[in-house]
Amino acid sequence: MPFNDQEEQYFFPDTPKMVQWVIKHSGGLVKDERQANFVLLGIIALAIIISLVLIFGSGGTSYDDQSYNESIYEEELLNDF
Repeated sequence: MPFNDQEEQYFFPDTPKMVQWVIKHSGGLVKDERQANFVLLGIIALAIIISLVLIFGSGGTSYDDQSYNESIYEEELLNDF
């Protein structure tokens, strides 16, 4: 009579540790190695998309040096009066 309500999971000896970890920590959502591989691929795709957005998405407001220096000069002229 087992005291633990959880059933133990058995893996083939050649199952990668990452796949085992995903299955073990998914809370029962991921049931086999194939689903775990899809979850890992999704995580990789999400990481690549986030990286690309952070690298190429910073083009919002940028100042070139000349316009920045001109605006500082204009502010100094206005503050002198």
